[in-house]
Amino acid sequence: MSYVHHLLSRVPDDLPDYVEEVIATAHSLFCKYPPEKLAGAVERYLKERLARWCYESSVSSYLKLRVRNFNLLVFVFILAWP
Repeated sequence: MSYVHHLLSRVPDDLPDYVEEVIATAHSLFCKYPPEKLAGAVERYLKERLARWCYESSVSSYLKLRVRNFNLLVFVFILAWP
């Protein structure tokens, strides 16, 4: 609890007017979509994101390998040029 008090004691007194509106909106969204309700959607999102990242990184690795092999082929061709 002392940590919360520490954070709240550091909040400036002259906050902009919209901060209360942001807090109220955040509270209403938290009540409307509690973490337990979003857990399944978050897990699905993370799995899809991980799958997409794995696919993109494998495609990127493949393309880098192709470019590297092409560069090596060009280098060997230039060295073998009479």
